[in-house]
Amino acid sequence: WREFYRYVSGVDAVPPAEAKAVLKEAMYSLCFGMSKKHLKDSLDQHGMAHVLKHPILDELLMLRREWLQQITRAGGAGDVWGIWHAIDHVVDPQTGKRRWAGSIAGTVIQSIEMEIIAPIFDVAQRHGKSDQFGICLFQHDGATCSFSATEKVERAQDKLKRAVEGRAKELGVTTILEFTPL
Repeated sequence: WREFYRYVSGVDAVPPAEAKAVLKEAMYSLCFGMSKKHLKDSLDQHGMAHVLKHPILDELLMLRREWLQQITRAGGAGDVWGIWHAIDHVVDPQTGKRRWAGSIAGTVIQSIEMEIIAPIFDVAQRHGKSDQFGICLFQHDGATCSFSATEKVERAQDKLKRAVEGRAKELGVTTILEFTPL
């Protein structure tokens, strides 16, 4: 996030929460198939559209196009658990939508996110009582935890971080687990 923020603002610093939220939404939108025009329009509202010229995003757009073409040629794709998700050419009468390559890509990405974050449940089950914490809310790419003992927060966070980052590494994904106090 820091690199993208530096690119759009000229400031080499951790981005403020508002800027990070815009950049993160843009990244998810890019990964989940939003058109470059809609992405630009969305970023324009925050004065950040020129981030799309960043070499990393330029390459991501090219790789996304290739992946979506691959999904289309194959008629679908498998998720991290080996479940096949087929493109559906029939329009759902309730939603007016069909499962196209972008929605299949989103399903695959979400399965990877779920698999990466899932180890937090093992950590909570094994250490939640002794480290006095619990998982209150689970999202695809994170969780909200409640810590009862401030002196044990760092220890619990370290266990959660090692578990999640270890699973990501096993899957060949480079990521870090971040903690944001509420």
